[in-house]
Amino acid sequence: MARSVEVFKESLLGTRELEREKELERQRKEEKHATMEKRTAKFSTCIEEIVDTVSIASAELNTTAQSMASIAKETNTQSVAVSVASNEASGNV
Repeated sequence: MARSVEVFKESLLGTRELEREKELERQRKEEKHATMEKRTAKFSTCIEEIVDTVSIASAELNTTAQSMASIAKETNTQSVAVSVASNEASGNV
């Protein structure tokens, strides 16, 4: 009888140890999951900031390109006018 009680007691202690290990493992998994969630959120925020910055820079670049195209068109118009005037002046000489 005493041996049976001892076996039961050892079994109970073993079961408690397994439960403790399972609980520790569950806690580790929860911590790992929480850490991954934080990292994912931080990464997402960084990516959003990068996309916003690139979008703003792209819009500024587009505005600059349009301005340069307009200036080039005006320069071309003025060059044509100077060429015409030069030809007229040469013809008058």
